[in-house]
Amino acid sequence: MKTQIFIKQSMFILILLILSGCGSALRYPNGFQYAPYKPDDSNQQVSIQEVLQNELKKWQGVPYKWGGNSKNGVDCSGLAVNVYKKLFGISLPRSTIYQVKAGTQVSKNKIKPGDLVFFISPKQARHVGIYLGNRKFIHASVSKKKVVISNIDQAYWRKTYWTSRRVISESL
Repeated sequence: MKTQIFIKQSMFILILLILSGCGSALRYPNGFQYAPYKPDDSNQQVSIQEVLQNELKKWQGVPYKWGGNSKNGVDCSGLAVNVYKKLFGISLPRSTIYQVKAGTQVSKNKIKPGDLVFFISPKQARHVGIYLGNRKFIHASVSKKKVVISNIDQAYWRKTYWTSRRVISESL
């Protein structure tokens, strides 16, 4: 009987850890380091915007899943983790509260393709997207229940905008 209770408690704790995703309230680890993207020679002529657009087309429409980290289902911070690791070899922290401290802060009027854009809802939920250029960003939307492209100037996003961070180098 005690073994069954221990197993249930362990599973519950494991599930909570996995599902921490976008809403985590943990503190930023002091040891986190990011590495600016340094492309190999074969990639010099391709812009960050082109690289992002090619990869993110594959993510559009993927179902939203809180704590998800794959094309079977992903949340906002999981999308950023996957894209940055695959395209740029950068290991971002898993939750938005840690991601918002990666790289360097960039003012909203100076964001470039590849920058992370962060939002805080009226209920204090944190959200992250990847800026694509032309006032558009891609993110795993809770309300639309999938990965979508939105306009950063839409009323909701303008009202909830928090900050932007540059994690990759400015030019390839």
